[in-house]
Amino acid sequence: MIWSLVMCASLVTHAPSATVFRRARPEESADIAVLRVHTFCGHLRAPYSRYLQQRVFEESMAAKTATVVAVAASRAVAGEAGPILGCADLLQATTASCYVTNVAVHAQARRRGIARGLMRLAEAQALSLGGEELVLHVEEDNAPALALYEAIGFAPLLDEPQRSFFSAATFTDASAPPQRLLRKRLHATAIARGGLPSMSAAAAGLDAPRGDGARAGASPTLEEVAEVAEAAGRAAAALVRDRVGAGVLKTKATRGDLLTAVDGEAQEVIEAAVRAAFPAHAFLGEESVPAGATASADALRCALDACGSDWLWVVDPLDGTTNFVQSLPLVGVSIGVARRVGEAAEQRWEVVVGVVVDPFREETVTATLGGGCTLNGSPVRVGVEPLADAVVATGFAPTEASLAPMVRGIAARPVFPRCSDTGRELVLRLGSAAIMLAWVACGRLSAYFEADLNAWDSAAGVLLVREAGGLVSDLRGGPFGIASRPMLASNAAAHAELREVLRDARVLGLDPL
Repeated sequence: MIWSLVMCASLVTHAPSATVFRRARPEESADIAVLRVHTFCGHLRAPYSRYLQQRVFEESMAAKTATVVAVAASRAVAGEAGPILGCADLLQATTASCYVTNVAVHAQARRRGIARGLMRLAEAQALSLGGEELVLHVEEDNAPALALYEAIGFAPLLDEPQRSFFSAATFTDASAPPQRLLRKRLHATAIARGGLPSMSAAAAGLDAPRGDGARAGASPTLEEVAEVAEAAGRAAAALVRDRVGAGVLKTKATRGDLLTAVDGEAQEVIEAAVRAAFPAHAFLGEESVPAGATASADALRCALDACGSDWLWVVDPLDGTTNFVQSLPLVGVSIGVARRVGEAAEQRWEVVVGVVVDPFREETVTATLGGGCTLNGSPVRVGVEPLADAVVATGFAPTEASLAPMVRGIAARPVFPRCSDTGRELVLRLGSAAIMLAWVACGRLSAYFEADLNAWDSAAGVLLVREAGGLVSDLRGGPFGIASRPMLASNAAAHAELREVLRDARVLGLDPL
């Protein structure tokens, strides 16, 4: 399998703007190819030779699995884009080894941290693919590049220089110097260190080479956001998988609400990837908020009210910490992305991308608003069984106010008519809201209810269930939004009857203290 990663930075020339990393669009291939010709093919003098080489670069991009770019864009100048400043390819040479090639930075934009930033993103993508190392060639006489790669952790893999086996050029320069083969060992926490530079109009006025495809910038598509969320979730999942059973650092709001070092490290991995791809997006992670329902509700309210971006990432980096501490392989990485929609006073927040990653089953469940729900890329749907045949899940309530109604729900035997006949227990408590919601979406569970749930636990999973054909409401049957806390999520066949049974059992939310 070959995975291509192309990262390009561009600026508007008359207004400051941050760099946004996203998936490349087909029409941008000409601009990327032009930069590569200017960088790698200075020895080609004939215009036709340079044109042919540009076409080679364009066609090689079209054959890649995926391409992502970084462009400068702000809402004030959302319809404009500036010159491409840098790019790099990532190829998965083997399962464990990813090869970086075609690292190019515009001559007038060098020594501004662009190459270092591109390498950071390459590391993040390699980790999301399960890569254990990055490998690259650099010309033996390219002292600045050698110094950069050494500074960021690369070391020689071979004693003697050699020719690159991965040259993309057809019209190669026979006099090119030998190249050094360098390698960097990767760890999932690597992308949390250093971050990526946020570029602005400091580079304005570049006399950039441009092809026929200079295109306008735009807000990222949901598919582009989902791709970054999946990559970030898988990178965090790799860290979680490697550290299962880690000890408790402290308890949070209650004795059952635990915190390990891995929670914070996994959040750093996700946030670093988001900042690299979308520096202007807002980010709310569980590990940045004090413990307790009041603190979490207040944090969400403040994030929504004061958000200077139209995008907010709501993240639980390790949902199911109690299971994790006990080495039970049932935890989830939950990433929900909300977008501001509507006009002026009518504006509201709507979750538009949801990703839940199961580190131990190596499953990624993804949904985009209106785009359906997939499990590792294949479409999934909720089940069709009625309540009489349902398998229902609920959570581990951390407080007495939330535990009491959930116990009443579990004891509401009319929900489970088969129990008296078969002795089968049809209420499961799995310990991870993210996983239970993902499993409702996949049809493995019929329904899931909870008296009180934080936004980072529910944001991704609610979208998964809805896009898989299920229904989500609060426990009174009202609409469930990003700030809602009591929840019932189920397939369509069981939802109404289960809601009535829970209402009769007074499972409506937190019990009064």
